[in-house]
Amino acid sequence: MKFDTLQQGISFYKNYARISGFDTRLYSTKKRKSDGKISLKYCVCNKEGFRATPRLHVECKKKTNNQNGVLHSMIAEEDVQIFTLIDHKRNSKLHRVRYHLDNNRAECSCKMYKREGIPCRHILWVIKEKGLKSLPTAYVKTRWTKAAMSMPMFDLGGNLIEDTIKMEAMKRRWDTFGLK
Repeated sequence: MKFDTLQQGISFYKNYARISGFDTRLYSTKKRKSDGKISLKYCVCNKEGFRATPRLHVECKKKTNNQNGVLHSMIAEEDVQIFTLIDHKRNSKLHRVRYHLDNNRAECSCKMYKREGIPCRHILWVIKEKGLKSLPTAYVKTRWTKAAMSMPMFDLGGNLIEDTIKMEAMKRRWDTFGLK
């Protein structure tokens, strides 16, 4: 297949790869000796061949999880593992989860945790895959715990809301009578 420009060819192959469910990378280039212009550019699957400078160790697993998708690949660096997950519920969209080994924290490309404060299913899948039996405390927000109701509430100006104090008194009364 021939393209008018190099960029058109690269864009075509990247789009094809995205639809087919794999990643690409630019592999090598051949230039003409006469004028130094690029005559051939290889765009390959990201698992094809070897990098000129090996900087990452790549392990690939194929595990199926009917709810979340498939683990496409895992890249290990010094203190971070990068998981690439295929989400079959979202038109085979790829999500990248960066898992920090030193503090068991993860960041996902869907950014649900940053937006809503709730770990996404991609992060939960990685935590489960790492063999952790419980959710790391960094992900448990105070607002999810029973202690959230016992804390005083403030308005935007920083003033204590008196209704909170009244509610606490009512709860104590309900507890003494066995009402909930």
